[in-house]
Formats: sequence, C-alpha cells, structure tokens
Amino acid sequence: MINGQHIGSCLGDLFSVNWLENAYKESMVVETLELQYDIVKKETTKSQALQWGDLSFTSESIGEFEASLNMLKPQKKHGFWNNLKNAAKDILKEAFVDQE
Repeated sequence: MINGQHIGSCLGDLFSVNWLENAYKESMVVETLELQYDIVKKETTKSQALQWGDLSFTSESIGEFEASLNMLKPQKKHGFWNNLKNAAKDILKEAFVDQE
C-alpha cells in the first residue's frame, strides 16, 4: 500500500527496510554491527534476519562499513540522501583515480 492505494508490488523486504531505517536514524560512529543486527532482527517479524561469514569484527562501528567520511558529517540541507549521493561520488572518484 502506498498512500492507501494497493499497487500490487513489493518495494522492499522487511529486513532490508528495517536495516535502511536503522542506518538512517542511528549514529554511524557509535552503533556497532552487532547492535545494529540485534535491533534489526528484533524489528523484523515477517522474515528471518541472519548473520553469516566472519563475525569477529561485529564490535566495529557501522560507520566503518556503511558510510564514507561525507556521511559521518551531518549535512543540514538534504540529510541522508544527499550524504548517500556524496558517498557514491567519493567511491566513483576513488575507483577512477586508482585506474589511472
């Protein structure tokens, strides 16, 4: 349902939506990967949230993996989406500079 109208489509699974909402509202410097997983798992009631792979670094802050330095600096005018766009630009710049 979008604005009360059924559109017959799924725009995101519950786990992904909960993860994005958590990443948007929590401090990327303070919250750890383990805490983020615990919060998102608790909020995800209609699918199963899983952890896999090397879990030895779950005490690291989510900002080490989910943000660039631009995202860690609050930007008043456009918030999260502007920060995300800037992070993508930084990644592309780094990729092209490394290829030269």
